[in-house]
Amino acid sequence: MSHEVVASLNGELISEPEATDLYEFYSEAFDDTAYTTARTYHGKLYRIESHAERVLDSAKTAKIKHKLTKKKIIDITQKTFEKSGFKNAVIKIFLSKEKEGALFVFLKKLESLPEHIYTKGVKVLTVNAERKHPRAKILQDYSGKSIVGTRKKGYFEAILINRNGFATECTASNLFLVKNKIIYTPKNNILLGITRDELIHKMPKHYKFVEKEIHERELFSADEIFVTGTVKEIVPVVKVDEHVIGRGIPGEISLKLIKDFHLQIKKENF
Repeated sequence: MSHEVVASLNGELISEPEATDLYEFYSEAFDDTAYTTARTYHGKLYRIESHAERVLDSAKTAKIKHKLTKKKIIDITQKTFEKSGFKNAVIKIFLSKEKEGALFVFLKKLESLPEHIYTKGVKVLTVNAERKHPRAKILQDYSGKSIVGTRKKGYFEAILINRNGFATECTASNLFLVKNKIIYTPKNNILLGITRDELIHKMPKHYKFVEKEIHERELFSADEIFVTGTVKEIVPVVKVDEHVIGRGIPGEISLKLIKDFHLQIKKENF
């Protein structure tokens, strides 16, 4: 078994070639596959209960028949991680209609993202696109303009703009906007991300979060923007399309949130 990739199918470890082939298969299964991306901190699975619930809820939306329970998904993921020998890992959990409800758990060593994306910020673009099932995590669940190749174009992420001109979320991140020290984030027609939930409900009370619709034009006049996700955590955005956000550097609130998020992780014994 490779020291870079470890995977299991229905709880049984599989060879690296089979793992790689299955990963490619599941990644191209589109509407027939529910999935989630989990991770560890200091050798412990992070909020795995929430990830297991996401897979089951998404499978229900995608009408995938299976016999899995939340406990079963957690147990298989935990055992696969333990057998990997990794100190920390990025964990992809797939449940596909094509494989008759088989659970595929794919692990890679967790590698830190480049420090400069947090200290200097990133640029993103806007695209006219919507997810057909916003509350579920289903592969390639988009309609509208193609977003494939976003990073090849030099952008870290793409903000989805719906048919009414409102920003909803990103391709693999939740969206936050800061204006006059108030932190706004969309609530309707989005995936309710796990990191998003951590920020809204567990950050110090002096942060003011407001869930509301955000029109595309509000992005360009924001004081700060940042995006969140399980692996990326909190990433400041300094440019949207050709519009510089704030002073063109990561904002004060974004940087403080990054520090407080890490403190919260430690508080939770990770």
